[in-house]
Amino acid sequence: MLTLMVEGFETLSEFQSQIGPLATTYGQNNRIDQIMIAGHGNAQSMQLAGTIAESQDPEHPNQVAEVGHGLQVRQAADMEARLTALGWSEEDRARYMEGFNRDRQATDNLLNEVLSYMDTDSTDAASRQPHSRIVFNACLTGSNVVRNAIASGDQAAAQTAIQDYIRSNPSLATYMQNLATGRPVTSVGSNASFGQVGLLNSRGELDIISAADPAITANKLRYVEFGTEPSGALRAVLESWANNSTDTIAAMQRRVRIAPGADWDKRLIRKAYQLIIAQYSTNAEAIRLLGSGVEILAELKSSPHFEARESFFSTFVNGTALNNLNTADLEAMLTDLAGSSSFTGTPGLRLAVFQRWMKTNVAKKAAFMSLLQSQTCSASLPFVSISLLDGAGLMQDMLNGSFNDNAKLKLALMGVIGENDNSHARSHLLGLLAGATSFPSALRVGRALGTASNEAAILQRLGVFSAPAAPSSSSSAPPPSPTANTRIHGETDNTVFLETRHQVAIGSNPYGASIRIRPDSSSTEVGTLAQSQSAFAIGETGDWVAIEHTFTGETRPETAFVSKFSVDLVDAYA
Repeated sequence: MLTLMVEGFETLSEFQSQIGPLATTYGQNNRIDQIMIAGHGNAQSMQLAGTIAESQDPEHPNQVAEVGHGLQVRQAADMEARLTALGWSEEDRARYMEGFNRDRQATDNLLNEVLSYMDTDSTDAASRQPHSRIVFNACLTGSNVVRNAIASGDQAAAQTAIQDYIRSNPSLATYMQNLATGRPVTSVGSNASFGQVGLLNSRGELDIISAADPAITANKLRYVEFGTEPSGALRAVLESWANNSTDTIAAMQRRVRIAPGADWDKRLIRKAYQLIIAQYSTNAEAIRLLGSGVEILAELKSSPHFEARESFFSTFVNGTALNNLNTADLEAMLTDLAGSSSFTGTPGLRLAVFQRWMKTNVAKKAAFMSLLQSQTCSASLPFVSISLLDGAGLMQDMLNGSFNDNAKLKLALMGVIGENDNSHARSHLLGLLAGATSFPSALRVGRALGTASNEAAILQRLGVFSAPAAPSSSSSAPPPSPTANTRIHGETDNTVFLETRHQVAIGSNPYGASIRIRPDSSSTEVGTLAQSQSAFAIGETGDWVAIEHTFTGETRPETAFVSKFSVDLVDAYA
């Protein structure tokens, strides 16, 4: 197999311009036998080309932004309706749709160009290519999702409605297969999301080979029975049910006989299948809604850290897909997931789940508060949304309820840290102060906070005392920067100023704290400080703690950095 790689272009048309010359120069009989298009993607879109340019956003002048040009097969009317439902302004919709329509046309041009250099049914048998195969190497590119409600309660009519919707709104792989009608071409996409995969199957064909998900490019009925990714499995259930409900239910029945162990994804698939078999085997809309809820729960396992994901967290707590599940179904699914190793072994995931769960199960308030009691604010804060708790009326309930006092202290402290300024949290903390200018020492506020803040900052936020006034100056010149006193590994001069610390940094992030060469999240990662692992902290700068770290191949420790939000600092001799 002669394999050629083409990458790095800024537009789809530039990729398109390469197809003909490559086919005629290197192809047998001027034909392409197999082509793989690789990038990040989803059912109907895929990153491929792009560049950077000055941002056109007036709120972010003088900045550069990514300008992507990707494959796009979603219908324009469907996309515009989605943006309208999300509340986008007419101007914002028009700006987005301009790029969308550009990519939509460029996608057709590129895919048709590929097909024009592949075999047709009339190609002479002696000169036919052995494979004639197109592979979309991205997540879920073979997974057909039904976004619209299935109104009909009649099973046959519902099956037809699903088939019609998929025909009009196909996945990338399905779209390509439809374009290839009349050609002996096989279009391959993934039924699921995936990580590192193999790219060649045992028949010498380009493919997506996943040891963890062997049926990842199989037909939908097979993925129903053997698939391991929940979103892909439930999408496959709906599509396969529309084609043959009897065989699909039988495949699900065989699947649920297999014990899922402690695996989150396997438990999620099995419980969803059990609910469908027991209650919804003839109800297409219930199957669709259950699948939408499963997608949120599936993503939650890998994305419980909501420090920069408020929008997703809002989707999880208040999301339509979950709210469309009846309380009994959601209770059954969360109860089953609570037995997974991901749940029991990840405090942050438990905090996230409890915040949704206690909206429908009041008993989970106690579980949430018990978990807060066991952790510092710095360990809990990235997984807690004060605004969403308050919006659900839960802040007042928990701060006034008969829960552990230390847990209520931590919840209240988190309620006034950073951008949080919750009235119930303020009232609780002011009540603990009882008119004093410092918290009672028995509360151990500093220990409760961890590295999320300090007592002085909390008192200042509460208005107990004001921040020190800036020194007066007749000059408008900025104050001089402190002299750098620390050398970055591999450099010869001091370039960073550290406020000296003599403490121990203990990893608090359940996923591990990235150790970086500079106090910058984009700098090189040189190691990981695991949860409960310790390192000697020698200083602090901004949101970073400087630690002693022995670099690979060296014997003496030098300075490296971890985020202060991922570690707890304790006295070295405590």
